[in-house]
Amino acid sequence: IEVPEDMRRCFNASYTVREFWRDWHASFNLWVVRYMYIPMGGSSRVALSVLPIFLFIALWHDPVLHLVKWALCIAVMFMAEVAVSGCFGWAVAAFRREMAAVAPTGAVNDATLERESPITDPVRRRLLARLARLCARRLSPRVQSFLYRQLRVAAGISSVFGLIVANSVGFSMQNGLTDSNGGAKPAHADADFLIAKALMSVTPTFTLGVVAFMYSVSSLAVIDREMTRQQTLSLKRLYCLK
Repeated sequence: IEVPEDMRRCFNASYTVREFWRDWHASFNLWVVRYMYIPMGGSSRVALSVLPIFLFIALWHDPVLHLVKWALCIAVMFMAEVAVSGCFGWAVAAFRREMAAVAPTGAVNDATLERESPITDPVRRRLLARLARLCARRLSPRVQSFLYRQLRVAAGISSVFGLIVANSVGFSMQNGLTDSNGGAKPAHADADFLIAKALMSVTPTFTLGVVAFMYSVSSLAVIDREMTRQQTLSLKRLYCLK
């Protein structure tokens, strides 16, 4: 019997929606992947499988409207993340090819670049080549690594914020029977309205504090992934593994 660790990381240490679901309630996530995600097509049909899976999870918790809203929020975030990750990975690969072409060592020649580059439009190719030339010749490897890390941190901030809002909508108290004075609440005083009102009424100081907090935890999450990746590469080299 396989019994995975249910909470492998802190909530704030998951800087993508996909990592959050892999690490939080991991045993249930493993069941969903094995018996729902893979039979529904896996990564080849992720656009068609995400919404039914999260609707099932919502109804599995409780067949109520606010959990359906939560499922819709998570599904939209998941699909947006998949799309942005695909575009970001494509752009990074193209940018690195251009940087290799203009590097002093000449790691990639022009013929190879023309053959392997995913960009066919000459205007975009020239623009990308200029940016790559600027980065390769003006920025040190440490600065390049820092800028790449900050892009990942910015993505992590948006993911963590979206997860906080979605989980607030889905798992907040939704009964709305009485107010603080003991009387009945008006119809509009439900959890969704109160969450939206709270988001619209935040002060600049509070906003700055939240952004600083999310930046810190996202930075730690990215650094943790980089350290884990480096340790894995070191072990592979040590034991001559590919």
